[in-house]
Amino acid sequence: MRDDFAVNALRGPASGLSLTPNHHQHIMGPIGMPEMIMIFIVILLLFGAKKLPELARGIGKSMGEFKKARDDFEREITRGETETRVKDAPAKEPHDS
Repeated sequence: MRDDFAVNALRGPASGLSLTPNHHQHIMGPIGMPEMIMIFIVILLLFGAKKLPELARGIGKSMGEFKKARDDFEREITRGETETRVKDAPAKEPHDS
């Protein structure tokens, strides 16, 4: 009991540390407007105003290609699952009475 008090006293209420094995802490939350502005300023300083439209165009094209590849992959997986179900389904033969 005394050890728990000492650990909590050293750790402090706002330290964010956890000694319990099943306790999960989120280190980072969602990105807010101030963070987005800071990221934009850093990118502007790194690449310059003339390169930003070119950089954004390249990122947009690559995101479009990624989305297209993802959709093609999902379509191929779905088609493969459908073919497997059709092949594995028992053949229905008409019974003569």
